[in-house]
Amino acid sequence: MTSSYSSIEFAKNNQKIAIFSDGKSFYSKYNPRRDAENFAHAEALANADFICIGGIANGYHLDELRNLYPEKFIVAFEDNEISLDFLKKNADLSRFADDSKIILTSLENLEQELLTHYLPALYKNFCFTCVRSWEDFHNEQKKQIQKAIKEALDKISADYSVQTRFGKIWQKNIIYNSNYCNGQKYIHKITKTACIVAAGPSLDKSIDFIKKNLNQLTIIATDTTLPTLLSNQIFPEFVVSIDAQIFSHEHFVCNLSKLYEKTTFLMDICADSSTVRKLSRKNAKIIFFKSGHPLANYCEEKSSSTFMTLSTGRGTVTSACFSFCEYCNFKECIFIGADFSYQDYKPYCKGTYLEKKFVNCSNRLNSIENQYDNLMYRTELIENGDGFYTTKLLSEYKEIQSQMSEKSSIKVLKYDKSVIINTKYDNKLDIKYDINYDKIIELSNPDINPNVFNKIDDDYALLPYKAWLNSKQILQ
Repeated sequence: MTSSYSSIEFAKNNQKIAIFSDGKSFYSKYNPRRDAENFAHAEALANADFICIGGIANGYHLDELRNLYPEKFIVAFEDNEISLDFLKKNADLSRFADDSKIILTSLENLEQELLTHYLPALYKNFCFTCVRSWEDFHNEQKKQIQKAIKEALDKISADYSVQTRFGKIWQKNIIYNSNYCNGQKYIHKITKTACIVAAGPSLDKSIDFIKKNLNQLTIIATDTTLPTLLSNQIFPEFVVSIDAQIFSHEHFVCNLSKLYEKTTFLMDICADSSTVRKLSRKNAKIIFFKSGHPLANYCEEKSSSTFMTLSTGRGTVTSACFSFCEYCNFKECIFIGADFSYQDYKPYCKGTYLEKKFVNCSNRLNSIENQYDNLMYRTELIENGDGFYTTKLLSEYKEIQSQMSEKSSIKVLKYDKSVIINTKYDNKLDIKYDINYDKIIELSNPDINPNVFNKIDDDYALLPYKAWLNSKQILQ
């Protein structure tokens, strides 16, 4: 890997210009500033809120853009770090260091910069363009560049789509749940191997293993598995819930009386507020955590408090359970029921709320098997053989969880009925809450009111809510 640039020379008007390794110049050798002005006045750039540019060189075109459009966000990139380093050392780019809306990067880091800075709720119109001379020099890399940008935009689009759907309910749940951050302190000794229990079909075959090894396992259950575990007299030490929707409340429509003393409920601050209220009325032990919502970050900052921070991968409760294991410094863990696929031609283990729904409405013309089929075939299935089916989304969930496991220091034990667990640990989890939401409690009215943005001093905190408002055309 080498630099695209070989030297810095002077144009006829005595301005410095970057020279490509083939001897051609980035700007005109007569008047570089005119080139920069022509580039900056393009109509496509005038209509864009966020601009991604191939080619940095001496940055004259970036100067013109900033003078014309001080409100626009600009990410400019070079083909590699070597080219970027050359320009930083020789092309006087330090003037951009204090501009928070201009990012200079390389192609290998472009995707991450776009994921970090391109926020559709703030910057509606995206534009990608290249300086003509730079594009000609990098003609062989054109497909690689387009692929990197497309992959980044696909991820951003998927995330924004989720925000437009859940922005309002996340907002409501955070405000309501904040009333239950009551300053309690919880201490748990971690002395066993973690066992993450998810609601995949294979859980049906693993219940006996869990029962036989209860004294050697710390059960960390996803909320979906709760009815199944309770029906088998298994009381998890932790239950994790992240879903903001009211459907997640149905995981808790079961006899929880024996859980209130034995179980700690780990609730995303965005999680369904009706579930939180139900648990709080019974004085259940609740620990709130945050998983990336900017309003949760804002609440934490303004209250001088600290939430536990857990990763949910792309939004799966199983990944949140694993992140909790990392937080607690578990040395080993076992996944049970984390199938990320449809095994034995069904989507979930026995006892989940869906099974109950399907049984209640099944008849000769609409059997429970038909309802499971409708659920599984709602998107294209990928067959793995032996009764294993998956989808593109489930495969992505599995890949992200695999990446989390590979990067972690936790040893993931391969589940086998013959595994004997006898390792002992003596770790502690000590969490204290002292949350004060007085500053934003005025937002607790769930009715939509665009003026809510005047009551909080950080636009980023309300971006998911703003995405929802934009999708409903409430904000223009």
